Parts: sequence; structure tokens; C-alpha cells
Amino acid sequence: MPKVRELYAIHHGDFVGEMWAYCGKDESNLKFLSMPDMVNRDCSLEKFEYGIENGIVEKVKRLPRYIFWTINKQFKKNEKDGVVDSREVG
Repeated sequence: MPKVRELYAIHHGDFVGEMWAYCGKDESNLKFLSMPDMVNRDCSLEKFEYGIENGIVEKVKRLPRYIFWTINKQFKKNEKDGVVDSREVG
């Protein structure tokens, strides 16, 4: 299970080259801000764990609070404005 402020690199698949900052979760999905596109992405815990176990997703680091503050502000703005990439993860 990811922790808030953790940054992940996506190495394979449709989202290759993206960095995902973990911002929280809801009932069914983990919530990330994807960079460099700056759009919100939803991913199920099962698919995320599969990605970690198979080298598709790799933890990079835990972000400093001052950097995450800006990322989380963008994430919340996207939620309010409905800026979520609807592509299926996995």
C-alpha cells in the first residue's frame, strides 16, 4: 500500500514515462497525480500491487512536504474541475 507523498515511476505499458505522486484513496481506487501531464489517475490496489511486483511501477522517493503541497493543490484543483484521465489502468 502506497503512502501519501510517495512518488512512483511507471516503466511499462500505456503510462510509460510518467511519474505518479500518491495523493490518497477512495472506496475502490488509489488516487495519483500524473506528471508531466498533471492529470489525476485512479488505480485499483490490486493493479498497483501487480505493477510493483512485476517491475512495471517502481517507488522513487518520498517527496518533501513543500513539494507535495504544490502537487496536492493541483490534484485537488483537478478533482474540482473534473480533470481525470479516463483510460483504464492495467
